[in-house]
Amino acid sequence: MIFFQINADFRPVATGISTSDLSKADFSPIHCTGCSWSGEIKDLRVNG
Repeated sequence: MIFFQINADFRPVATGISTSDLSKADFSPIHCTGCSWSGEIKDLRVNG
């Protein structure tokens, strides 16, 4: 399990609690621990 955030360019970035190397991680699909959503990064929507 790897914890990460998605930046404004829809790229995964490490969080303050994660020291994992994200360069070799598979991000298809991803799962949100806050709302139970799962899917592809390209399917995320920006709220604002």
